[in-house]
Amino acid sequence: MDSLLNRDTPIDAKLKAEMEAHEFEPSRVVLASFDTFALAHELVEKLYEEGFETHDVSVVADNLVFDSHLTGSFGSLVGGFKRATTGATIGSILGLGFGLTSFFTPVVSALAMALYLIVFGAVVGAAVTFISHMFIRRSRAFEAENGVYSDHYSVLVIKPRAVEARAALGG
Repeated sequence: MDSLLNRDTPIDAKLKAEMEAHEFEPSRVVLASFDTFALAHELVEKLYEEGFETHDVSVVADNLVFDSHLTGSFGSLVGGFKRATTGATIGSILGLGFGLTSFFTPVVSALAMALYLIVFGAVVGAAVTFISHMFIRRSRAFEAENGVYSDHYSVLVIKPRAVEARAALGG
């Protein structure tokens, strides 16, 4: 805040005077608040239909909360196989990359080498992730759905168009 108050341009001097006099007003005003984003989005769509530009309107989410719900659990063996599929996918992608840039192209067809390395990468990737999962020795693993939620969503409009926005909404 001090860095703002110690600058010398005319605009900064005006800003400093407003801040010191506590007359600093926000550039946007709250038009309405909703419990769901879908309802706030409907209002924004209506304002766009009335001719408002994208920079005139914004939606602000308050009180964001990260939420995680457990959806299931599975044993260590099943968990190892689930992770092995991820390892196989990553291994095959790496195998494809190495196969297409192989130095053995004059001896073996590039396509054949790429296919061999895809299979090799999948096997090695699956084995490494499965074995590493087993060494962790988890007796149970969990699946979860994660999300970010908000208490309410406020639709804001720039101050010069606030009266027009309220009139467009019939209020």
